[in-house]
Amino acid sequence: MALVTYVLLKAIVSGTQGNKFHPEVLGVNATSAFFLMVLELAFIKMGCYLLNITSDTNILNLLAYSGYKFVGVIVTLAVSLIAPFWFVVSTFIYTAFANGFFLLRSLRQVVFPDASATVGIQPRQKRKRIHFLFLVAALQVVFMYLLVR
Repeated sequence: MALVTYVLLKAIVSGTQGNKFHPEVLGVNATSAFFLMVLELAFIKMGCYLLNITSDTNILNLLAYSGYKFVGVIVTLAVSLIAPFWFVVSTFIYTAFANGFFLLRSLRQVVFPDASATVGIQPRQKRKRIHFLFLVAALQVVFMYLLVR
């Protein structure tokens, strides 16, 4: 739902910023957004595989987590229609970091499925998993920037 809203709002923003609206804008935005979601999903699954993270989280849950970035992007695009540039930038920074923090907290249950499971994990492996969580959270800023621009 957020993906469709993003595509439509991006087309509205594109049409109001001096560009003439073309139907190709819908397809290009939908394809790029879908590609970014698949890229993020592949990155998370590959990281889980390489770090030997065994959790019973399925792909649809991870896909739902990656869809939350569209909420911040939609808010930023809506603000860009009515507010000055500095307010748009501050809105983007807030929503991007809020989304990164949300994913950091949510994916913690994926990386460390059980609180007692962290006892058997070696400190080096635990540190790598924490770095992976922060990398996924930091990538939200990059992905959201690519969607907003």
